Amino acid sequence: MVVKKLSKKIKDITGLGNGEHHYLRAFELVKERNYKQAIISFKTASKKFKSEKNQFMDKRVLANILIYTYQDTDEKDKKVALIKDIINSLKDLEQIEGMKPPHDLVYCDEIVEELTNKRNELVATISEKAWGDQEYEQDIRIEKIERSLREVDGDKVYKIANDSIRAYLSSKDQEHQLKYCEKIIEVFKMLQPIEEIEVLERSVETERIIMEVRARQNEIQAHLEKNYIDKIKLYQSAAQIFKKIGRKELFTFKYLVYDKHVNNGEERYFFNLASALFYEAIHEAMDGLNFGSAIEKLENSANLFFRCDNEEWRIRCEKIIGSLNKKAICWVCRNEVQGQRINFNEYPITISSYFKHLSEKDHEMAASFNLKENKIVLCKVCSLLLQSMVAGQINKIIKKNLEGLEKRERDLKSYLDESIKEGKEELKKLRQEFYDIRGDVLKDLSSIENIDAEIKSLTNSDFEEVSREDIEESVDLGLESITKIDLEEVSENKGGVKKK
Repeated sequence: MVVKKLSKKIKDITGLGNGEHHYLRAFELVKERNYKQAIISFKTASKKFKSEKNQFMDKRVLANILIYTYQDTDEKDKKVALIKDIINSLKDLEQIEGMKPPHDLVYCDEIVEELTNKRNELVATISEKAWGDQEYEQDIRIEKIERSLREVDGDKVYKIANDSIRAYLSSKDQEHQLKYCEKIIEVFKMLQPIEEIEVLERSVETERIIMEVRARQNEIQAHLEKNYIDKIKLYQSAAQIFKKIGRKELFTFKYLVYDKHVNNGEERYFFNLASALFYEAIHEAMDGLNFGSAIEKLENSANLFFRCDNEEWRIRCEKIIGSLNKKAICWVCRNEVQGQRINFNEYPITISSYFKHLSEKDHEMAASFNLKENKIVLCKVCSLLLQSMVAGQINKIIKKNLEGLEKRERDLKSYLDESIKEGKEELKKLRQEFYDIRGDVLKDLSSIENIDAEIKSLTNSDFEEVSREDIEESVDLGLESITKIDLEEVSENKGGVKKK
């Protein structure tokens, strides 16, 4: 029991057991593209945040679970369903970590826009209306159309027109649609005023097709354009084309886009005009000085989105209007600022009971907190200053760690060089000893060869030529010489007898 309490206390102090720890761990796994384990960590973080009664972070965690479930699946149908769930989960959030590295906080509107476009592309690939010709790649088909146009004569125009419109309507994404637009316009200008288009299964005014394609071209370019001024002009150009079409039926848009504005020119006119006003308002609001004009344009944009029955974009406009009208006091500099997401922002933080108690008494301090979501207010200047300070400290830590690593690298290199040198010297000694032993062995082998030669010379002597009789005769002669006694030489005093 004591160990368990102590363990809990250590976790509380270090933060190892809280929701934030598991949340950060999840993003470490996301960076490694280990989405399955990341989802498990997110789910653990969700349980912790619920026990900590942190509803704001719990909502963000649940949204991230959906996002990385979407990232982890390859099934197109499942991706489409998940995109819808993700967009719904982001409605109560203003910011969330981006889906791409380094996963910094981004506005949820950006994620919603990105996922909506992705959903349209996915739907286009699986929809029965997208007659994708799998036999050829898109670029090859464009090249084929261009070659046909160069070789065209009166009999081929009709076929080329049908091939090009089929390729255009079956395009999987905006970039490929854009590539076909000019080709469609070029070939349809060669047709009669009214022609039978096989893929549409009807006779149509060729000028109408040209207008729709030109308008779609402007829409795509506006969506891809980063410069706000150019983006606004392109949406306005598209709106003017749809205004000319009016309430007449649109022939091509139901095959190209999957929003609600595909029935007639008027619907599409309201949508594009509202988009132009929206980005014009955002561009003005970015200056952060006078929000009056920006708010007015956003209100007009919201009304136009309402007229074309686009509830999602209408709500987005109203949210931004609320943010621009919102005022707060910066926690650091204590200045009052207006315009959330432009001049100030709220950052998640753990607010202690002490400061919560103070904020109940001090209204000015309360203006620096969002107690419901555990957030603190920082103006743009102070947040950039803090970011710069934090970045500076991080750079110092990184530099210090790099210097330590470089020293360790130098020491390791020196150690390796010394070890290699000692190894070479030891090898040289061993080689010399080997040569000495080899010389001794060779000398011993030479001596053995000499002894072998002597033994061989001895063993090859002609002993067999000496007869037994010769040996016996020699023995007898020897014995005789020994037994003969010269009696004359024996002296008398020794008892010898002299022979007469």
